[in-house]
Amino acid sequence: MNSYRIKGIAILGSVIIIIWSLLIWQYFNGGVPSHSFMASKDMPSISNWWGGLLLPLLTFFSLYRIEKRLIVKDEHQAGSQKKIKMVMILFAAGLLYAGTMAYCFVTDNSVINDILFKGLFFWALIFPLYRAEFFLGFVIGLTYTFGAVLPIFIASVFAVISFISHKYVYPLAIKVFENYTRKH
Repeated sequence: MNSYRIKGIAILGSVIIIIWSLLIWQYFNGGVPSHSFMASKDMPSISNWWGGLLLPLLTFFSLYRIEKRLIVKDEHQAGSQKKIKMVMILFAAGLLYAGTMAYCFVTDNSVINDILFKGLFFWALIFPLYRAEFFLGFVIGLTYTFGAVLPIFIASVFAVISFISHKYVYPLAIKVFENYTRKH
């Protein structure tokens, strides 16, 4: 078993323990909450119990994607250490960004929360928010406040925007720019 897999099992186990501890704590302290899209009473609500299933599945899938992208023949290569560092930075960025949004929501600081939410559109164009590590960090950062389902939905929207801009729009823009500069 390689070191990525061992670390992945430890991370997955930690996420399972944390989410189920949170759900059990919520159950015995007022009940497991449910959340509605756009906090609207007209919309159907989704129970945080779903997080007990979805968050471990998301963690497993994310770790699988990260491992698949990082595996190199020699783990101690300088390039692989750089990649691991970038994974950690993107994960921490997602966690911190979402944690800040959750804090602003809980403290009713809607102005900053609105700026952060709208800012995700901008950041999705610049940074690879579609990467599994950012996605996972973002979802975990919002899970305590909103459960796991709504953060997965929100992160999916920004991941799609980021993926399309990085994989299709930017390469097309570069190609158009190169063709234009060659002609002039």
